[in-house]
Amino acid sequence: MILKNYDRKLITELPKLVRINIGGKRHYETPNGSYPSITTVLSIRKKEGIYAWRKRVGNEEANKITKRAVTRGTHFHSLLEQYFSNEIDDLDTFSGTALAKNPAVWYLFLEAVQVLETKINNIYCIEDYLYSDEYKVAGAVDMIAEYDGVVSVIDYKTSNSDKKEEWCENYFIQGTAYAKMFTERTGIPCSQLVIFIVPDNGIPQIFTKSVEDYTSLLKTSIEDFNCYQANKRLDI
Repeated sequence: MILKNYDRKLITELPKLVRINIGGKRHYETPNGSYPSITTVLSIRKKEGIYAWRKRVGNEEANKITKRAVTRGTHFHSLLEQYFSNEIDDLDTFSGTALAKNPAVWYLFLEAVQVLETKINNIYCIEDYLYSDEYKVAGAVDMIAEYDGVVSVIDYKTSNSDKKEEWCENYFIQGTAYAKMFTERTGIPCSQLVIFIVPDNGIPQIFTKSVEDYTSLLKTSIEDFNCYQANKRLDI
């Protein structure tokens, strides 16, 4: 595989946020106060499916599966971050280290790069912190770049198996939040969401959506979270 060099296009320096824990939930200290992460906001949505799955497989097995998934996802993200940051000089030499850590993740990485390198150009963010004073949320985005020529939030994930689109609604809302944060911080319009999932079979799934299609759901999700938090405080 021929290594491609990627240009960083960001013209505005992004803030360095501090991640903190409030009530067991991830928040970020911004210049204008602490905001919950968008993953924290979305964590209260549609938990029924997770509860049913844990009941079906048992808590012990569910914990093992979750731990494996987190480890795999973290390693996968790290490889892509290094690749798109032009930190991998020689793929063959680098593969020795990566394969030793996790051969399965190295395989998923190679499958992902073969597709993404034909689509991505002009990278604005890689694993950067963002926040919005309008929506009062924050988070760390995987990538914002031109995807097929359109400035897009690109969120890459691994999975045990293929995902149905209806299972990915939280991903679309999360991506919309990142797009809003990015535009607010930089003034650069970001209109597209790209959810890039690599299942264990190595065949990528790509869901492409419009940011505006999920803006209303983002607002509703934030309102629901704020109500949930207010009710919790009243119960104390």
